[in-house]
Amino acid sequence: MFENKGDVILEYWLTWLRNYAKLGLFTLSESKVDSSTICISITDCAYAAMFKELGCPELAEMEEEALTFLASQSNLNITWDCKGEGAVDITLNKALTLQAVG
Repeated sequence: MFENKGDVILEYWLTWLRNYAKLGLFTLSESKVDSSTICISITDCAYAAMFKELGCPELAEMEEEALTFLASQSNLNITWDCKGEGAVDITLNKALTLQAVG
């Protein structure tokens, strides 16, 4: 079904995001820049509002750390740009992998 780990991780994470967005926990927008880059924007995040109310903004950092860890197991590069107030822009880029010829 998937050619590499990066594709599996990307599809898992996007499926998770899409389903939580359907539940109304945040607003999600996706755009495909090219065959290897996807940009994701999350706004109006209920989790961020809850973390802020609890005085625990570091909990939001845990989401970034979790995705970064998942991506480190593959060829995915992540740029995470926290906008504050429940908004973040995330760019996922599949790095080219070199294969031995022989």
